[in-house]
Amino acid sequence: MIFFCRRMSLVALAISALGAGYQAAAQPQNHEASSSNDTEITEVTVHGGVLHPSRHFPDRAAGYFTIHNAGTADLLLKGITSPLCTSVTSNHSNQEMIETTGDSDDIFQHLAIPHKSTMVFPAAGYHLSCRGLHRSLQNGETIPFTFHFLDVGHVSTNFTVQEPTGK
Repeated sequence: MIFFCRRMSLVALAISALGAGYQAAAQPQNHEASSSNDTEITEVTVHGGVLHPSRHFPDRAAGYFTIHNAGTADLLLKGITSPLCTSVTSNHSNQEMIETTGDSDDIFQHLAIPHKSTMVFPAAGYHLSCRGLHRSLQNGETIPFTFHFLDVGHVSTNFTVQEPTGK
């Protein structure tokens, strides 16, 4: 019985050590970013942000932007917020607007931003959809948006309101 208890103690110790090693390995190794979500990330920039009010839905607007990660680590975007929007989700220009009940189809809830890369979200592709506008938008005004990243912080930026052109 003593042999069995010692063996179980050794197994428990080994599992505990493996768990601690796994937990240490899972911690971010990038010293460029803090582990606090209240930290403004400096290695990521969002620029060229424009917001077009929807012609068909008065409580919606589409946002187009470029995001650049100059850091040495890949980052995971976990959401975008704005005080002017009830929710900010993703949409594709050729996708019919539908109402969904979850975040599983929103690419901005789990988007990897590779290190040393630039991603463009143009009018002819994936872009953000500001839904539930709290007021109407004025051409030329700037609207604040915050891009939230898993475990490293956020990036704050402004989008400029522009009336949509074309059809």
